[in-house]
Amino acid sequence: MPAPLRLLALLCLPFLAGCQTIQGIGLSFVYDDADLPDENVRMNLPYVDGSLDDKHRLNLFLPLADSVRGKAWPTVVFVHGGGWTEGDRNFEFGGKDLYNNIGRFLADHGIGATTVSYRLLPGATLADQVADVARATAQTR
Repeated sequence: MPAPLRLLALLCLPFLAGCQTIQGIGLSFVYDDADLPDENVRMNLPYVDGSLDDKHRLNLFLPLADSVRGKAWPTVVFVHGGGWTEGDRNFEFGGKDLYNNIGRFLADHGIGATTVSYRLLPGATLADQVADVARATAQTR
């Protein structure tokens, strides 16, 4: 699809936020499922020892062995949006697994990735949230 049409489809998505079917149709113009074998994906890994809070979890996407054999690889820590008050590492839009697809895409291109959740306001303080992201980053390392 030509770039101007992709851009137009992407700009229209916010106006279609109420209908999952229409979202999926609009998103199909700009979204491709990234293919990564299951053995390269680790879901819902805790990054705080002993915590049962689902927000203390991350999803890990490891590069394919052939793409990184014998060398260190870069790693991205993806922290979801939502203004510190909403959101999750498993965000879906239009029936598509957007944030985890970013992780799969990066890993498929030789870059390790994690998608991270953190505790949200008002149940947590900003200092708690910073500590959560720091712990997730340390665990990823």
